[in-house]
Amino acid sequence: MPLIEITVARDTLNKEEQLRMAKAVQKAMIKEFEAMKGRTSSSYVIVREVANETWLATSRKE
Repeated sequence: MPLIEITVARDTLNKEEQLRMAKAVQKAMIKEFEAMKGRTSSSYVIVREVANETWLATSRKE
């Protein structure tokens, strides 16, 4: 039973968007699991929001 965790910056997605994202990722994971294992699997998805100030982002210079 796979567990999928999605972490987003707080206030990036509203609740409806979080649910849509969770369902889309879950659907893709189940499809791939079925292709690899030949059987279905249940799964859990957690969408976690973190404070914006806790993100550290860097960009690569080309």
